[in-house]
Amino acid sequence: MHQAGKTWNIVVEKIRLTASHLQPAKSTEGSPRSWLTLPQLPLFIAGGITLLVTIVFGSALTNQGFIFSSSEIGDRNCQTKLNGKWQTNWGNMSFQEEGGSAKVKGKYEYQNLDRGKVKGEITGTLNADVLNFDWQETTGKNQAKQQGKGSLLFRNNCKDFFGSYGLNNNDTGLGNWRGTVLQVTPIGK
Repeated sequence: MHQAGKTWNIVVEKIRLTASHLQPAKSTEGSPRSWLTLPQLPLFIAGGITLLVTIVFGSALTNQGFIFSSSEIGDRNCQTKLNGKWQTNWGNMSFQEEGGSAKVKGKYEYQNLDRGKVKGEITGTLNADVLNFDWQETTGKNQAKQQGKGSLLFRNNCKDFFGSYGLNNNDTGLGNWRGTVLQVTPIGK
């Protein structure tokens, strides 16, 4: 909801800026000629395009949200469908669900040029098809541990996900995460 408010403020400001350039033009006799003259037309078109892009892009971000809630998404239940191995844009990952619970744990690792081999863990709660989680990472180069929060939306019958994560107490802002299931393992095996 906070993102939608920001987007709306940007849209209103773009409209205000565009409208401020549309002052009536004066003819040589001193009477108003037209509210839109040829030199102002490109500015008017650019303002309209900017407004359209802002609305479309802002709507896409707020509708997909990158901070998800099950009431926004629907009633798709991914419980018992995540346990197993996944391929993600941050390397291989495994999810482990606790039987009879909405608790999910995950482990992943990837290679980073600056940080070396990075090992990460997530712990979260699955609500229908949305996993809200905390994450933390450690490296082999004696660097400080990083941690944050995130949110993933599972789709395609819980066979892939996308979402975002942030640093420390932020749910967004650090990067995006997407993945596809490689192998589902029944809980308890």
